[in-house]
Amino acid sequence: MKKWLLGAGAFIACPCHLPLLAVLLAGTAGGAWLSRYQGVLLGVMTAAFVGFGYLFLRHVWQSPESGHREERQD
Repeated sequence: MKKWLLGAGAFIACPCHLPLLAVLLAGTAGGAWLSRYQGVLLGVMTAAFVGFGYLFLRHVWQSPESGHREERQD
């Protein structure tokens, strides 16, 4: 379940959704705030997208049902 929550987090944090949010929130206080801090939000959303995506892929690749579990070599 954790890996699917990470995948959903990556989907929501995808920076390609920023223009969609701007259109949906146009004319509201949220839209004004979004347009004012669009550059900062783009950076934060990109970092969150990369982080969530990395963790999601790491969990998918290491899941027991995938059969691609990494072996530790000490």
